[in-house]
Amino acid sequence: MNVRTASEPILAVAGQRVTLPCSTTLPTPVDWYYLPSANEWGDVICAAGNLVNGYSGRFEIDRRAKGDYNLIIQSVRREDDGVYVCREDAGQSTAHHMTLCVQNSKHYCVVYLPARRSA
Repeated sequence: MNVRTASEPILAVAGQRVTLPCSTTLPTPVDWYYLPSANEWGDVICAAGNLVNGYSGRFEIDRRAKGDYNLIIQSVRREDDGVYVCREDAGQSTAHHMTLCVQNSKHYCVVYLPARRSA
């Protein structure tokens, strides 16, 4: 597996700056997708490591380290809530999903994590 992302849901408060991590060990750039819910396909945010039209402004790709394609959302909004997918541009790897839950005064996130087993 060559792509690394967040393994647990990312919780944010409306107005915060949020970083969705994604990095690859291959020289291939990544694509980012947004799915507003599990039952519908959403938008392409980033193709071949570059933001697509409509996603410049509050969204950016952080490439500070080699292989990093972290998606940054400035001033996250409630409508940014959903599932984000990071996948190598070549399309040969598994798509890696992460959930972003944005809280505000009228919406709270409830996240169920698997129980940890004692040794």
